Amino acid sequence: MATHFETAQAPLVLQVDLRALAAGAVVVPRPWSAPEAWLGGLGRLGGGALGLAELVRRDLAGEPEALAVCVGRLVRRGFPTAARASVAGRAVLTGLYSEGLVGGPLGRTLARSVDGLFVSGQVAGSGNVLVIDAAGSARLHAWPELAGRSPRATHAALLERLGPCGTLSIGLAGERGVALASLASGGDVPHFVGRGGLGAVLGRMGLKAIAVCGTELSDDGGAELKARLARSPRLLARASGGTLELFDAFAARPGGAASGADFARMGAQARDARAGRHGCSGCPTPCGWEFDTRRGARQPARFGASHALSSALGFSSLDDALELLRACDELGLDAKEVGAALALVRPRDLAHAHALLADACEARGEGARLALGSVRLARELGLSTPSAKGATVRADAPLAALLGQCVSSRGGDPMRTFPFLAVDGADLEAFRASTGLDLPPEAADPEQPSGKGTLVAWHEDWANALDMTGFCAFSAAALLSDGLCSPDELAHELAPHLDERSFSLLDAGAALSTLQRLLNERLGAPEGSDVPAWAAARLRARGVWDEYARRRGLDEHTGRLLPTRIAALHALRPWRAARGADVVLTPAQTRGERALGTVRVRIAGESPRELSLALPATVLEVLTELCRAEPRWSTLRPAVYRSGKALGLQALVSDGDELALLLVIAGG
Repeated sequence: MATHFETAQAPLVLQVDLRALAAGAVVVPRPWSAPEAWLGGLGRLGGGALGLAELVRRDLAGEPEALAVCVGRLVRRGFPTAARASVAGRAVLTGLYSEGLVGGPLGRTLARSVDGLFVSGQVAGSGNVLVIDAAGSARLHAWPELAGRSPRATHAALLERLGPCGTLSIGLAGERGVALASLASGGDVPHFVGRGGLGAVLGRMGLKAIAVCGTELSDDGGAELKARLARSPRLLARASGGTLELFDAFAARPGGAASGADFARMGAQARDARAGRHGCSGCPTPCGWEFDTRRGARQPARFGASHALSSALGFSSLDDALELLRACDELGLDAKEVGAALALVRPRDLAHAHALLADACEARGEGARLALGSVRLARELGLSTPSAKGATVRADAPLAALLGQCVSSRGGDPMRTFPFLAVDGADLEAFRASTGLDLPPEAADPEQPSGKGTLVAWHEDWANALDMTGFCAFSAAALLSDGLCSPDELAHELAPHLDERSFSLLDAGAALSTLQRLLNERLGAPEGSDVPAWAAARLRARGVWDEYARRRGLDEHTGRLLPTRIAALHALRPWRAARGADVVLTPAQTRGERALGTVRVRIAGESPRELSLALPATVLEVLTELCRAEPRWSTLRPAVYRSGKALGLQALVSDGDELALLLVIAGG
């Protein structure tokens, strides 16, 4: 018998008003709708589109704000790597829209009963848990003994009380309403989400946790896609490094030379400390790692958090970063924002840093200012910090990564803002051929402005579309980067219900990019916030902000949506890029006479190897020789760097050169 997911036009959702629920109201799943046809059409796409559409509907109707937890179509279908739930709301830190994708059992458990959960209102007391039973009904429990517990301990206690369940919980920081508080999806290893203070949203509602009872949906869809994922060199490299391979990558990229030794040391420490691997349900190449620490305990870590809590604070040991990260996880604090704030006050040592975190949760002493976030703290101290739209960002050398963070309309999480084919996409010809984007040859150079606005806008639309389905954006990035799928092939696999001729998956992503901006304008985003003063000189180079604004339909001076783009959104008119642009290959440089020579090739995480061949040779010829010597790299499509500079496939390599080959996916 068909379920409601296969037959109904409208998503099934739970609308929970905590005040009404506490007073005895009965809350059961009901079909979702919006009075505006265009908004209803976007919401029916599901996942993040449903959450965003409901938040916009509430804003237009003047209804209370809500925290949205939604699942995409592929989560319900049990697709590989599609095990994420979209969590969205108005961030406490920035006052703007924020969305995060979180793993663990939550998404696939919620998908058994509803497409979306929207929570608003407030309840008194501590230790309150919103429980969703297997039939989708909601009830409220007061368990004050949960107050003050870590997210990991909270999840364990809820498992003991309720049996199998997916949970979303907060630590002490969220209970205290700290603007840096994160959310944790429970499991054997917690998955943290919610940059911008979404944990404080839950805490200010009076909730310690949301628990969804039941077991996860089985992983029984997308067999062909799963086989392709298992063949991806980029995903295999990520699985072996757990995103900490990015320490090696940063040492090779532009701007990495000054701190290259620190990055290399941290990468080596990460390889030595690896202790256990975990990942999202159904993923053939799980990329989560736990690391041994000197305390004898294992600590899960990703590159972004580890980097934010290490060298920028004067700590050169990965173990120190892991110790600080453990404290952030226990308290439920966003490690990236904490790292940016700590960098401003420069803790004397690890003990001082720990004391500041504890004080931040209690709003006392030095920690009270830390709890304001890095942007407000810098203002109080008369200092500056790289930030955009009220949250910290990384002042990256690659222009696309910098622009992507600054223009993001749903928070600063790199998973959603770093262009996955713009930072390390050296094979420009293959990229242009598969996407149809008309890019100049200089677009392959991360430090050149040419084409960066187009790359970022294209990526932003793709990231929104992917996250809407629930499919892992990193997995999609790898499939596209490694040439295992073209964008059209991937879109057909992930969204066969969308008509490529009238409204495609990429069109859906573009509509969401516009709707996010529309909501932020209504929430009070200031004009010009896409181009912060500290980055303006680089972003205003021709081909960066101007090109992005043109493609996104923005006024270049104010960053506001143009009336024509808003009208197109209301009419659900697609505005995708033209396809089939001619591919112009960059001619090889003149090589002159050649002689036998040696090139050293270093693949991140492995010992360097020497190749003997006729030199000078192109990068493509060097890669061909490497694949001949090492058949396991026959599908290699890496980014190639020499002395911190990115090289195209036709760049010349000379005797004695050392090349760094990166098989990484930006973000994490």
